[in-house]
Amino acid sequence: MQRLLLICFLVIVFTSCQKEIEISPRKIQYPELKRNLMDELTTADFNQLDFSRVAQTVFGERTLLRIAFIERKMYESFVLIDVNTEGRIKKGRIIQLIKQQEAEFFDGSIVIKSLKGHIIEEASIINGFRRNNNNLMRYVTPDPYEELPEVVIVSTYPSNVGTVSWSTWYNLTSMLDDSDADNFYSLSDPFVGGSGSGSSTIGSATGGVPVIGEAAMIVDFEQQYDDPAIDVERYLRCFSNIPDAGATCTIAIYSDLPVDGDPDVFFNYNSGSPGHAFIRIEKRNGSQYAKQYIGLYPKTAWKTTLTTAPIDGKLVDNKQHEYNAYMEVSITATQLAAAINKIKAHGQTPQYIVDRYNCTDFALAVWNAGTPVSQNIEIPKYHIPGSMQPVSSTPQGLYIKMKELKDAYHPLSKNMQINVLGNSGYSIGPCN
Repeated sequence: MQRLLLICFLVIVFTSCQKEIEISPRKIQYPELKRNLMDELTTADFNQLDFSRVAQTVFGERTLLRIAFIERKMYESFVLIDVNTEGRIKKGRIIQLIKQQEAEFFDGSIVIKSLKGHIIEEASIINGFRRNNNNLMRYVTPDPYEELPEVVIVSTYPSNVGTVSWSTWYNLTSMLDDSDADNFYSLSDPFVGGSGSGSSTIGSATGGVPVIGEAAMIVDFEQQYDDPAIDVERYLRCFSNIPDAGATCTIAIYSDLPVDGDPDVFFNYNSGSPGHAFIRIEKRNGSQYAKQYIGLYPKTAWKTTLTTAPIDGKLVDNKQHEYNAYMEVSITATQLAAAINKIKAHGQTPQYIVDRYNCTDFALAVWNAGTPVSQNIEIPKYHIPGSMQPVSSTPQGLYIKMKELKDAYHPLSKNMQINVLGNSGYSIGPCN
């Protein structure tokens, strides 16, 4: 079954200076590349290729090449191909993006063509989202060997610059095929927006091609936001069923980054990839044991966070949730009760405010309620894209705080992990 084209606009913020992309062209021997492109492209398109501007992105066993057109910027149009080690083309597309104006959100259109120049998808984009009425999107029969792709347009801007670079990162695989499993992104123009003046006739038809390598950026998308809300009373009843006298208790806080290992990348919350923070509480007394992983989410889809007004939220079981950092401490039964009371105070339908009380605010509130003042933490805050608030709590800020504590050999770092790729365990679930 064909998949409809989905165009989303995600905004990433780099809170420090953007990392420099090291450009080091090297000649890659793809003996079949030019001959294949001659066969696959129209003569007119082939003659417009600029082989002095070729970008290579390698992810696992997959190699993607992007080739610019002469006197055109790579972020505006390029040929995208999936190749083997000989340069033989497995799949290919011609991509064209048209930006109508410089603004925070993308207004314009996207056109995806087969290598022969037949239009596969053409869509108008308003405020970063495709329009599905007024004939602003049309669907065309694709090449017979492929299904329709999902396309995601990504934009970034550094914190010290007021304008938005609207096409800094692309999800290349989603432009090429219908798989969204990879979720990896690549810098859209490593040639710093240059229009170039190269030629398709550079070198022989079987010679090597100068290529700039690009590092792939893997983005995690939050999977549990659509899980049902837990029954808060029944989840917390498990702890009151266990006697306090002689009990050992633990509280833990977790940070999951949208880009593993890189806390400098911030995504818009409505993108579905903002990262996440959640807590774990445990109590053991002899053979009796209870453990719950709990996190706060908006009650409905992430698009509801386009508003910064309070909306209905929900507490969700974060069992088997990915994390990149966590820390835990032992607490008394009295302190655990204080953490539990803080969770109960949220009720069955807590308030969720993307820039003032989100998942990180919830996790911090429970942690600080359940730990002594000496173990309370305050995290650095950052601006969330699209928010009117100057700074907010984020999973990235929580991660950075834990790293600071670890680097300073703080007592809290004794039971802490940083820069890991782990998964939480299982909650015990509701109790009677």
